[in-house]
Amino acid sequence: TWPHGTEKELMGHYHRFMASLTESANHEEGKTILYLPFRNKTGTKDDSRPTFDRNSVQQLESIAIHWTKQIKAVINNHDEMANTEISGPMEEIQFWRYRADDLSSISAQLGSEDVKSILLTLKGAKSAYLAPLDALSKRIREVFHEAENNLEFLEILSEPCEKLAQSKPSLIPSLLPSLLHRVRVICNLSHFYNSEDRISGLLRKISNEIIRRCHAEIDVDEIFEGNVDLAIASLQDSIDCGVEWKKVYRRTVLSVNRANQMNENTMKVIKWKFDETSIFAQTDAFIQRCRDLIEICEGQIQFVRKSSSTARGESGPPPDFGGTRGSETTKALLDIEALFRTQVAKLQKLDYEILDVRTSQWHDDFNDYKSAVKDLDVMYTNVINAAFEPIRKVETAVSFLEVFSSLARRDAIRRCITKKANEVRLLFIRYCHNTREEFDHYRRDPPLRMNEPQFAGAALWARSLSVTVKRTWDVVSKSKCVMIKSDDDAVNAYNSLVSSLHAFQVQRHKDWIDSLLTIDSSSIQNRLEQSLLRRVSSESVDVKNKIPVGHLVCNFDEFLLALFTEVHYWEKFQAEEFEVPNVVLGICHQREVLRVARERVMLVIRMYN
Repeated sequence: TWPHGTEKELMGHYHRFMASLTESANHEEGKTILYLPFRNKTGTKDDSRPTFDRNSVQQLESIAIHWTKQIKAVINNHDEMANTEISGPMEEIQFWRYRADDLSSISAQLGSEDVKSILLTLKGAKSAYLAPLDALSKRIREVFHEAENNLEFLEILSEPCEKLAQSKPSLIPSLLPSLLHRVRVICNLSHFYNSEDRISGLLRKISNEIIRRCHAEIDVDEIFEGNVDLAIASLQDSIDCGVEWKKVYRRTVLSVNRANQMNENTMKVIKWKFDETSIFAQTDAFIQRCRDLIEICEGQIQFVRKSSSTARGESGPPPDFGGTRGSETTKALLDIEALFRTQVAKLQKLDYEILDVRTSQWHDDFNDYKSAVKDLDVMYTNVINAAFEPIRKVETAVSFLEVFSSLARRDAIRRCITKKANEVRLLFIRYCHNTREEFDHYRRDPPLRMNEPQFAGAALWARSLSVTVKRTWDVVSKSKCVMIKSDDDAVNAYNSLVSSLHAFQVQRHKDWIDSLLTIDSSSIQNRLEQSLLRRVSSESVDVKNKIPVGHLVCNFDEFLLALFTEVHYWEKFQAEEFEVPNVVLGICHQREVLRVARERVMLVIRMYN
C-alpha cells in the first residue's frame, strides 16, 4: 500500500492529467468534454446519508475548478476563432454551428447524472467552488440561445458564400449584391449579431474570401517563367474584382443610409457607418500586390520580350533592326535583358509567399527591384536614342519606331517612344519642306532627261515627287504608332505640297494645250506632206550633228516628233484631266505607221551614206 500523503498527491496529479488530456483530445474537434473521475464511496451510516472524506472533496473541487475554466473559455471564445485574419464567411458560419453544438453538449453534460452526483457532493461539502459553476450553468443557456440565433441568421449566407468560394474572380462581382442584401437582413433583424464589430468583421471575412479566390486563380510561376499575358489577365481580373467589391459595398451603404432617411419615423434601421479601412485593408493591399506583379510582367514583356507564344522559360525573338548599327542595337538590348533576368531571379528565390499580403518584407524586396529596373529604363532609352541618331530617312525611322513601340510597356520607355514619334513627325515635316524647296528651285526649269518632252516631262517630274511624298505619307499615317493628328502641322505641310505638285501638273498640261491652239488639221497635213529626205548642201550644213555635205538626212517634221512624244508621256498619267485634244488625236493614231515609215527612211539613209 502507498503512504496516505503519496497516494493523495499521486491521485491529484492523475486527475489533473486526465482532465487536461480529455480537454486536449476533444479540442481539435471543437468539442468541450467535462472530465468525470472514478470515485470510491467511503461508506454510509445509512442508505440516505453518505459520508465524504476530505481528500475526495478536494479532488472533486480541483475538477470543478477545471470545469469552470473550460466553460469560461468557451463562453468568452465568442469571437476569437472567427476573427482570424484569413477566415472567410463560411468559417464564420461553421464557427457558430460548432459553438451552438458545443454549448448544447456542455449543457447536456451539466445535466447528466454523473455531473449532478459530483455537484451534489460539493453542495453537501459546502464547497466554495460550486457557486461559480452554478452561475456559469445559467450563463451557458444564455450564450447557447445567442449562438442559435446567430447561426439561424448566418445560415442565409451559406448559398451565396458557397458560390463565392467556387467562382472565378471575373464572376464574383455578380454575386456580391445578393450577398450584401443578406448581410443587411442580418444587420437589421438579428438580435445579437447586429453590432458594429460583428457586421464589420463579417464584411472583412467576405474580403478575405474574395482575396482567397483571386489568390487561387493566380499562378505566380506564370509570371516568372510562363505565359505573362495569361498572368496579366488573371491579375487584372483580381484587381477588377477587388475594385468592384468596394464599389458594390459603397452602393449598398448609400442604399442603406437612404432607406434610413425614408423610414426614419416608421422603423429603426441600423446605419452603416463601418470603418472602410478595416474592411478593405487586406483587399487594398492585395490589389496593390497584384499591380506590383503586373509591373513585373510588363518588365518581362519589355526586357525579355515575353508573349503568349514564347516557350516556357525562354526569351522572345530579338528584334530585327536594319541599317549598319542594327546588330549593335540588338546586342545592347540583349545585355539589358541579362541584367533584368538577374533581378527577376532574386524575386523568384524569396522564401515567402509573394501573394500573402501579411508579409511586409515584400515591400522592401519589391522596392529593390523597382530601383534596379529604373536603371534599366535609363539604359533602354539610351539605346533607343542611339538607334535613332543616324537615321535620316522617314521610312527607316518609322520602322524603328514600330519595333520599339511593340516592345514598350513601361512608362519611362513609352514616354521615350512618344518623344521619338514626335521627332519622326518633325522629320516628315522637314522632308516635305525639303521636297518643296527642290520643287520651287526647279519648277521653272525641271531637270528633264534627254528626249523627255517639255510639258509632259515636267509634269511627270512633279508627279514623281508627288508619288514619293504620298508613299512616305502612307508609311507615316498607316503606322501602328500614332504620330499625326488631323489638325497637325505635318498634315498641313503634306496637303499643301501635294496640292502644289498637282497644280503644277495641271498648269503644264494647260500650257501644252495652249501651245496647240494655232494647230489645225490642215497645218498638220502640210507638215506630213513635206519631203522625208533632204540632202545636206553647203548652205544647210548640219553643224550640230556634224553631217558632211552631200549626205542624206531624215526630214521628218520635228514638231510632229515632239507632239508624238508629248502625247506618249501624257498618256502615262491615265487621268481624264490630262486628255489629249481632238485636234492631234487623229494624227497620233497614225504615229506607229509614221514611226515605221521613218525607220525605213533612216535605213535608206544609212545605206546611202
